[in-house]
Amino acid sequence: MGILDITLRGGDRKPFRGGTCRVLVRDTNNRTLVDRFLSGNALRVNGVPSGGPGTAVVAIASAPHCHQIGVGPWRVEKNETRPVPMMLIRKDAEFDFSFQNWDDFVLADSNVARWIGSGNPTNANRFASMITTRPVPMACLFNITESLYWLGKKVDTDLLSMIHGMELRDGDAVGRFGIKNDRFFAFADRALLDILGGRTDLFSTSDPGLHPGADLSFKEMRFDVANLQFTFATGRTQRLTTPDGTRDLVSVEFDMDYYRDRVLHFFGEVVPNSITHSQTEAAKVYALRWTAGGEIGEKFEPLYTLTLE
Repeated sequence: MGILDITLRGGDRKPFRGGTCRVLVRDTNNRTLVDRFLSGNALRVNGVPSGGPGTAVVAIASAPHCHQIGVGPWRVEKNETRPVPMMLIRKDAEFDFSFQNWDDFVLADSNVARWIGSGNPTNANRFASMITTRPVPMACLFNITESLYWLGKKVDTDLLSMIHGMELRDGDAVGRFGIKNDRFFAFADRALLDILGGRTDLFSTSDPGLHPGADLSFKEMRFDVANLQFTFATGRTQRLTTPDGTRDLVSVEFDMDYYRDRVLHFFGEVVPNSITHSQTEAAKVYALRWTAGGEIGEKFEPLYTLTLE
């Protein structure tokens, strides 16, 4: 038997204080191991079966006015105490940036600010307006830069330094420029293709067919949810001259999907989005990635939080 230590956080990354929540723990035979209502933010589940068919378990948390969150499945080893962090976010939550102007942003994260500032001469001037009038695409941008930070640690490379020409303006999928609610476009060092193609333990090739003009795509596969996708239009190129020499660049698109599984992605995300004309929500991606990263000790902390009300 094993133990699950479930902790609940809100969109502000602090202990959940949004009222009573429900926690379910089920095995893969759909048997309910725990079904409990909590007024707190932590629950220890003892006696989780270890080994044998059907012993992989999932945990699901829900609360009024919040998006449901689920993690797993995984097997709990005998005598293992498994931490299970989960983030519950309100459906009406708003993005809370700790800065409202460029100077404060530089103080908050000089590395990301330097990268944004180098992308286009107008980015610094547009920043305050974009934070105020386009919070969703800005949140999406910060989800991706934070994901690039953690992936860079895995490949021992500053991935953000390989991305160039990102413009803070409304995005266009055909023109492949700017930022949108669920993605952004830029140019990348061609060497990035070698990194992604060479690390088959971290990335797999993906179908670029849903991305206009693209012909090559790689998807992170570390998590069951909220993985980063790199999609290239290899025929669109630029050459960048720097004091260190010349770099060959290729057009790249970054987005994050809810699900790694291709069937779940298509029917649980692509099809509903096409029917409702909606897009993958940055807030949901944030909650999923924070939860998934927390399971392996990664503190996913993009440059915003979500309000409780």
